[in-house]
Amino acid sequence: MKVALKVEGLSASAEVSYGLKGRKELDHCALLCSGLDIRGLSTEVAGGFVGCTVGMYAVAEKSCEDRAWFENFSYEKI
Repeated sequence: MKVALKVEGLSASAEVSYGLKGRKELDHCALLCSGLDIRGLSTEVAGGFVGCTVGMYAVAEKSCEDRAWFENFSYEKI
């Protein structure tokens, strides 16, 4: 089963949703949260570079034998 995570920035806020990935689109999409205040991630509010990056990241909790596989990552600026 493939799971897709979507984080959409909407000016000074963001919403996060997830869904089961089908052949092309999400077969089912559920909103996890919306209205997240992301103003603190801007250099203007923080007063300098905050280190915000976009990408995939995984951590093994038990051992280095744990793995995470990412088949795809896409970024689209709207």
